[in-house]
Amino acid sequence: MAENRHAAHTPAESLLHSKKWRGNAISSSSTSRWRIAAMQRDDTMHWTVLIRAAAGSEGAPVLHALRTAIAALADDIEVKVFFLEEAVAVLRKEACISHPAHHDLLEEIKELGGELHAVALPSDNTDPFLPGVKIGNMATLVRSMKTSDQVISF
Repeated sequence: MAENRHAAHTPAESLLHSKKWRGNAISSSSTSRWRIAAMQRDDTMHWTVLIRAAAGSEGAPVLHALRTAIAALADDIEVKVFFLEEAVAVLRKEACISHPAHHDLLEEIKELGGELHAVALPSDNTDPFLPGVKIGNMATLVRSMKTSDQVISF
């Protein structure tokens, strides 16, 4: 009697084909069943933090945004921080002098594995950005928002 190729998957095969699991699978030479060589649960949360306020704005939104990003990174959440409009100035080399606390927090975000993105116009040729800052555009921001579990705006 021929083996039914459309039979239900074994638990291991079901995990392999699940969207929540990623890993490498190899076929056993002795059987047609899959063996999972390495498997890792992909349940890491992804956040996009959007900062639009200027550094000296009332209520210190930049400070709160940076502290929120650090707290999330410390809790194993992947974070991408995008700076738009007036907030882009925070990422400039000259801002280290006027806002040293922001600079320290930016360094901590980078050390914890977070990404810093400046969404600037192509014609923006003012002071250079701090090392490690990625230059992005609205498409970069939208792609990040699309794949994020949470989008937080300051």
